Amino acid sequence: MRRFMSFALLSALLPLVVGCTGNGADSQEVFTPPPAMGDAMLPQTEVPGATGRQWLRDGVVLSGCARVEMALNLAVSASEDLGNTTAEYNVGSTRVYETLVMNIAESSRGSRLRLIEDDMNGCDGRQIEPYHATMATSSGRVERFTVMESEELPRAVVGFTSVVTADDGAQVTIERIYAPIVTDGDKPGLLSLATLAEGGSPGSPSPTELLDAALARAGAVIDTAAATLTAPSTATSTATSG
Repeated sequence: MRRFMSFALLSALLPLVVGCTGNGADSQEVFTPPPAMGDAMLPQTEVPGATGRQWLRDGVVLSGCARVEMALNLAVSASEDLGNTTAEYNVGSTRVYETLVMNIAESSRGSRLRLIEDDMNGCDGRQIEPYHATMATSSGRVERFTVMESEELPRAVVGFTSVVTADDGAQVTIERIYAPIVTDGDKPGLLSLATLAEGGSPGSPSPTELLDAALARAGAVIDTAAATLTAPSTATSTATSG
């Protein structure tokens, strides 16, 4: 199995970009997030097996379902010190990503989550052209995009799984979830966790396995009232509430 290269290096080598790209360890410019965001995101020690963490200035693109990626990467905060921030963690042949936007600026409560969910549904079950930097191979590639069933996820959380397959048989698997959150009692936000793993199976630790730790680190709870298919209710205090 070929080893895929880091997103940061590939985005530097390939000029065509879908949505936003991020800096990484191979970039000459080192990005440091605002202290409030650095403190609110998972340290390397809380991602099992992680051997490194780097910050990405403009988010990360994993899937060829481009509008979903753009909907997250273009989300902004109403607070200057709580802007959209992404961290990448190295876990063997898997890359783990956390993206966090606190005090999100949106037209209505949960509108960013609804946009992401609508765009995911538009790609559900399709074979699409994968994002070019996902796999370091020049052979033909196709991405099979699948929206996760609600039963697989905590209440109000949405996500997808994609398997990218090349003509030579090489594969990578993407798994990504999106959780609407609340901090400080009334400030809405959005948390995304993702893995990009070699082979045809999701990476470990999975996004859902990291969700409770990410919520605790951010001082957040899941905002069930922001969910598109559930009635408004009180935000839950744990990622595993059903």
